[in-house]
Amino acid sequence: MGRKPRAKKAPPGGVAEEHGGYGPAARRRQRSIQPKIHLLDVVALNAGLPGQGLLRGQVGTVVEELARGVFEVEFSDDQGKTYATAAVRAEQLIVLHYHPAKAS
Repeated sequence: MGRKPRAKKAPPGGVAEEHGGYGPAARRRQRSIQPKIHLLDVVALNAGLPGQGLLRGQVGTVVEELARGVFEVEFSDDQGKTYATAAVRAEQLIVLHYHPAKAS
């Protein structure tokens, strides 16, 4: 009788181990680490949005929740003039903190 081949495991210390593995459970763990995003949160892009002319690290403000996990973010210059708005998924954002916070 034929046996099914076993799935290959990532080597110890590899990317899978560093990030808690692969698959849905790992993605849920990653989402639980990220703080919940709220209206008026100051956020930064963790990846560029070339179609919108936005680079990784640009800072904006969440102005609307368009759908679950999708936010409208407004990007403004130092004088407060908006230069871009974009619909951005939560996974593409990092919430910025301007006060001391305890690490979890």
